[in-house]
Amino acid sequence: MRTFDCNKDVLDENLDEDFYFLDPSRFVAGNVHKNKELWGKILDKNQEMKNWIDNFVDINNFMQPFKGIFWNVKYNNDYPPTRIFKNASNCEHHVDFINTELLSRLRSGAISYLGKLGEVKPPHIVSPITIEPLKPRLCINLMLIESFNGYIEPRLDNELMRSNIAIKYSVKLFVNLGYFLNIDKSVLIPTQSIVFLGMIIDSVKASFFITKKRKEKFCALRESILKKSTCPITILQKFVGICISLSLAIPGAKLYTSTCNRAISKAIKGPMIIIIDEDLRKELQYWSFIDNWTKPFPWVNERHNVLSLSLSSDASDYKWGAIFNNEGVRHDFSDYWNVETKDLPIMIKEALALKNALICIKTLIMNKRVTAEVDNQAVVYAWNNQYSKNNLINEIMKEIFQLTFQQNCNLSLSYIHTSQNPSDYLSRVYSKSDASISKRTWIYIQQKFGPHSVDMFSLDSNAMLDNEGFEISHFTPYKTPLSSGVDAFAQIYKSSEIYYAFPPFCLISAVVKFIIQENITCTLIFPDFKPVKPWFTVISSYAKDIVTIGYKGDKGVLLYPSKKGFLPDKKAFSAIYVPQNFLSLETIIHVQISIRK
Repeated sequence: MRTFDCNKDVLDENLDEDFYFLDPSRFVAGNVHKNKELWGKILDKNQEMKNWIDNFVDINNFMQPFKGIFWNVKYNNDYPPTRIFKNASNCEHHVDFINTELLSRLRSGAISYLGKLGEVKPPHIVSPITIEPLKPRLCINLMLIESFNGYIEPRLDNELMRSNIAIKYSVKLFVNLGYFLNIDKSVLIPTQSIVFLGMIIDSVKASFFITKKRKEKFCALRESILKKSTCPITILQKFVGICISLSLAIPGAKLYTSTCNRAISKAIKGPMIIIIDEDLRKELQYWSFIDNWTKPFPWVNERHNVLSLSLSSDASDYKWGAIFNNEGVRHDFSDYWNVETKDLPIMIKEALALKNALICIKTLIMNKRVTAEVDNQAVVYAWNNQYSKNNLINEIMKEIFQLTFQQNCNLSLSYIHTSQNPSDYLSRVYSKSDASISKRTWIYIQQKFGPHSVDMFSLDSNAMLDNEGFEISHFTPYKTPLSSGVDAFAQIYKSSEIYYAFPPFCLISAVVKFIIQENITCTLIFPDFKPVKPWFTVISSYAKDIVTIGYKGDKGVLLYPSKKGFLPDKKAFSAIYVPQNFLSLETIIHVQISIRK
């Protein structure tokens, strides 16, 4: 809408006199053209718009060549070719409404009657009509014409309406220009809260509230669907439409309609009836929180730190990796996939890699803008569109959304080719330092020296399990999603706990010294090096007992990372010792095994 620099010459009337609004429900076409004289006063500098008022708009002046595909048809034309479209299928369910609407528009002059089908020449393009079922509303699909449309809305110029012009003056000007103003949807007096699209906008509380009337209608619709085992596709479409329209009040609302959208997509190709299965019912029931929802989401704090942070993540069949750059400092994260995730499709792993990376740095991304790159387009599409055909990706996107929302983080996701992804290397390299002991060996150690409460040196993927099958607390070399702390040498230890340590062999000397220094009880695994290392005599002097858990030639004691997961080593090792009950001053330290790599 253009704005005008109005003066007394434009509207030289007494504003104290009563004037009447044009009621939109009684719309009559042509009012703008009936007020040419007044339009001429305000459009003296814009001959193009004045010509529209005097001579109507010639659509041919706005056509431009179009090359592309529209509704499965290729176009390479300077002007739209003749085409007749069929109306949308949902029109069949609203015949009476369509007839009423068409007759009303004929009476108002908004559309013209050409004649009966088959008796008159049809228009150059017959565009389809469709029904928006929420109101309902009759709509015409002009997307083909829009593809050829070269019209660009003129920018607002500097001739802004002066701030001292009263609102009454402005309103009367619009009325005299022939505009129909909907008073029911207009707010002429500034107020703290106004209703817009069925929601209350509270500028003081900085929140959107759903009106009671709209909430009741939404809840009634949801319950009517849940009461039955099936529902028409139009009903579920209406439900999804309302959910998405609530995005202003409920951030990420579209993510929680993915199951509904899949059901709609399947039903369109079939009987147009949707079966309410368990997954669909679960998603519908999720929206029951609105019934008693009184604490809305506050508007996202627009204040962000100046620095933008960059993140790249990648996944392979056996490992994920991520690189995070913060103020010039690079942080690397990586881990192996566990039994539950190693056989998942690669696009799921890519999404999990992104989620894991964000969890690792969640304390660093608060109030920041993060630019992330992944080399999987399905993940990028799912985040940018808040939807994926894959249910697992949708669930992961929900978790990522919750994380970014809680941290007030603006996550921008883009695609990067694998060859340019710096995290690709991290997701493909594996190290013998990440070795672990077998389940059989761990059970033996746990029974003999446990129960252990903390694994001092591990990753999420190879942390030891308690007697109930859950991962025990563990310290990692860098932040991981399930880490209880980074760097075992920087943690606080309790004398009442029993710790387990299988460190990289190059750290054994430091670990032994640390255990003695901290006066803790620990089960330590170490190898039988030949010649004997200096730290072995220290262990022998402090250990209450040393137990051998593996001998030279044993292949089922150690597990090494590989492309197929953690597997028994193919080579034979020298003896593996477990120094038991390692006496450190007044504390007993359980020193476990030794294996030679």
